[in-house]
Amino acid sequence: MDIIKITIKGASGYGPVDEAYEDKDVLTENAITYEYKPHAMAQSETEYTPAVLLTEDDYD
Repeated sequence: MDIIKITIKGASGYGPVDEAYEDKDVLTENAITYEYKPHAMAQSETEYTPAVLLTEDDYD
């Protein structure tokens, strides 16, 4: 059995809604990505998008 992708999901614990979030790390053969999403009820005006942290090009 080959592992194609590993996904690790998390979420904030107890605290104010403005600090609440969900996040996800995805590890594949070619990249490691991290995604951060604030809680839908948070008052933050910041837009968050997935980020690629490391790709196979970083190993060359």
